[in-house]
Amino acid sequence: MKKKRMLDRILDVFYPPACMFCKRPLSPSDDEPYCRDCMAHLPFTKNYGCFDAFGGAAYLIAPFFYEGGVKRALHDLKFKSKFENAKVLALFLAGYLENNPEAKRADVVVPVPLSKKSYIKRGFNQSVLLSRTVCERLGLPLDEDALTKVRETKRQSTLRNFEARASNVLGAFSCTSDLSGKTVLLIDDIYTTGMTVYNCAQALSDAGAAKVIAATVANAHKEIGYSAHDYKGSRLVFGKGRAD
Repeated sequence: MKKKRMLDRILDVFYPPACMFCKRPLSPSDDEPYCRDCMAHLPFTKNYGCFDAFGGAAYLIAPFFYEGGVKRALHDLKFKSKFENAKVLALFLAGYLENNPEAKRADVVVPVPLSKKSYIKRGFNQSVLLSRTVCERLGLPLDEDALTKVRETKRQSTLRNFEARASNVLGAFSCTSDLSGKTVLLIDDIYTTGMTVYNCAQALSDAGAAKVIAATVANAHKEIGYSAHDYKGSRLVFGKGRAD
C-alpha cells in the first residue's frame, strides 16, 4: 500500500488530478474529485429533485439540471469513458433518492438499456454504472437484464424536434422480467424529451410493474417546472390511469 501511495504522489506531480466539472487542477485540500468552487455552483434542482412530466402523468427525480459542469461530466462519462464520473454522479443521485420514501424502498432498480450495436461501440452502459452505485448506496436489488432494446435507434441527441425523438424510440424497449405488483426505480443519465423514459416505463408497466419512478442525473428542461405535489406522496409514471 505504501508503494502505491508513493506512486500516486509521483503521478500527481506530473499528471495533477483535475476537477471533473471544470477541468482545473485540484488543490491538495480537495478531498473529492471536484473543486470547492464547482460544488458551490453546481446546477442543483429544488424540491428534492422532483418534477412532473408528460402533462403531470410522470414522476421524475433528478438532482441536477443538464448544464455547465454537470453536462461536461456526463459527456466525459459517455464519450471519454471517465468511469469515475459515474460513481460520483450516482452518489449525488442516491442522496436525492434517499429523501423520497417510495424511491428508497423500490422493489428493484432497472437501468435504461443500450442496443447491442451501441453497447459494442461504447463498451459499457452508463445507466448500468449509475444503477450499480445507486443500488450499493440504497441497498436495493438491481436487474440489469429486465429491459432490452429490441431495435436500433438513432441517438436522441442528434434529433432536433420532439416528434422525431418520440418516433425514434416508440416501441423500442421490451421487458423480459415478471414485475407483477412491484415498484420499479428506472435509472438513466439524462432526461430530455422524456420519450426514452416514457417507452421504458410503458414496457415495465406491461410486465406488471405497479409503479415506475424515473431517476436521472440531470434534467435538460428547466421549463418543465417543479412538481407541485408533496414529494412524500405517491406519483405514478404508469398505472391504472396511464395515458397511452
